[in-house]
Amino acid sequence: MQNAFRKSDFLCVPLLWAVVSAASASSVTDNWSELIQAPPTTADQQQRDRFTSFNEALVNESFSEAEITAKQMIESVDADAIDAVPARARALQNLAIAQQVQGSHESAIQTYQAALHLIAGAEDNLSPLLILPLSGLALVQLDSGRPDEAFATFDRAMHVSNVNYGPHSLKQLPILHTKLQVYLEQDDPVLRWICWIASICFTRASTRGIRKNYCRLFI
Repeated sequence: MQNAFRKSDFLCVPLLWAVVSAASASSVTDNWSELIQAPPTTADQQQRDRFTSFNEALVNESFSEAEITAKQMIESVDADAIDAVPARARALQNLAIAQQVQGSHESAIQTYQAALHLIAGAEDNLSPLLILPLSGLALVQLDSGRPDEAFATFDRAMHVSNVNYGPHSLKQLPILHTKLQVYLEQDDPVLRWICWIASICFTRASTRGIRKNYCRLFI
């Protein structure tokens, strides 16, 4: 029984990480490194090289250079290539990130919406490829003072995740983690209390119960 409890505690570590790291995050805009879209290894060398330059520019806080490189990635996508849609969607998301970190919220919102439209048109409105750009769009909406729109967008991302991976999948952790950050940055003492009580409850629940309660609490 004791061994089972220890195993349950060990398996809940990722969920506790989400709560604790969300509480210690300085700003939701710090999440850009989790949102960037790297090209697959099958992409042409030019795309991979440009992405490397884009990522290095962000790391070095050369945001204007990152934006220029992202636009070059979009322009260099071969419209006739078999992977043209995902490649262009990735490049649009990267451009939105470069715009967001510079405070160009309206441009970032438009760019994210263009990526979402492109993916939905090529796939459907429940494609798992929508989850990351939806999360990015929600962050921009939050940063631009539109919390209601941000929560609605997070809910849409959660719905897409539920449809594709199930309502209690650990794949929801990135969305829930970001949503926790949003709650904690609202300076609402009730929400802060709920988050910390939740972290205590998770350590006392079974692994299945943890997933279920975690998802129900923040969906």
